[in-house]
Amino acid sequence: MMMMVFFHGDDDDDDDDDDDDDDDANNYDDYSAIAKAKQIPRHNAIQKRNNVTTNKDERIPFVLTYNPVLPNVSSILKTYLPILHSSDRCKKAIRSLPVTAFRRPKNLRDVLVHSSTHHTNNIGFSPCLSPRCKTCIYTHTTSSFKSSSDGQTYKITQGPLTCNSNNIIYLITCQKCFKQYVGQTCQTLRSRFNLHRFTIHNDRDTPVAKHFNLIDHNIQHLNIIAIDHLPHSDNISRLNKETFWIHTLKTTEPQGLNMNEQSSFPIHLRQSL
Repeated sequence: MMMMVFFHGDDDDDDDDDDDDDDDANNYDDYSAIAKAKQIPRHNAIQKRNNVTTNKDERIPFVLTYNPVLPNVSSILKTYLPILHSSDRCKKAIRSLPVTAFRRPKNLRDVLVHSSTHHTNNIGFSPCLSPRCKTCIYTHTTSSFKSSSDGQTYKITQGPLTCNSNNIIYLITCQKCFKQYVGQTCQTLRSRFNLHRFTIHNDRDTPVAKHFNLIDHNIQHLNIIAIDHLPHSDNISRLNKETFWIHTLKTTEPQGLNMNEQSSFPIHLRQSL
């Protein structure tokens, strides 16, 4: 006859008792921490704390670019620190052994890839946006311009050009009939356009003034931008460049507003520009 004996030990109860004791201890610690927190006045609890480190405990970092062939720098510093401390002035500056720290050396990516892209938005023309400028409303921001005669588009290769740029070639375009005029000036675009405004308002006998005083035309149809910049240039260089753009954009009468004699300036001079 087989007998089955079941043993009921007290080990599990002991383990349970131990777990209960641990839980009670943890709960007591939690309650104790909460009780301590409640005893802190509110105005003290919400104040910002500054972690202040005394100079006596500060260790100055000695930062090096990491290299696998470097010797044991910490050991060298420890060996020669007494020499440094032989000077009272140095001892005050470096009270204890510096902490050796390493910066990451440049890798191939750092050499080949720039952390920031180069901005090219300075090339082109844009209004100066000065509150007193009366030219800005007749301009627009652009990096290119188009010939109304053949539709060819050209890039502005200098910049930044604004209403305040001088020694320039400029382009006037009629927004109603799209006829164009090329001019040059040693003054700023703003100053040159002020003269154009004067001739238009006073109906003077100039190509630009006559055109914008035609029937169904007015100065509101005028758009002007600087298209080329010749810094430190003389009058001959600017006249020659003006002639170049007159021929390139085909702005002579009747296609454009430039008089034919404006295009008769010696073209060969532009070869030297």
